[in-house]
Amino acid sequence: MLFARTTDLVQKLQIARRDLVLEATIAKLDRFDLLILPDLAYVTEDQAGTIVLFELIYSRYERRSILITANQPFGE
Repeated sequence: MLFARTTDLVQKLQIARRDLVLEATIAKLDRFDLLILPDLAYVTEDQAGTIVLFELIYSRYERRSILITANQPFGE
């Protein structure tokens, strides 16, 4: 299990993408059966951040678990 602030993880993934090691970084995160990502709402509307977060979620789809929380209603 890994508990990581979503903004910190997105920054780490963006750096990995810039350095061309995104796949390897996501593979390292794959060793955790569960990722807990709090405060998803605080991730800015930055497209690059959204893309790397989607890549992480997609890579874990139907294989590993992710728990995501947000402090805002879906309508906001």
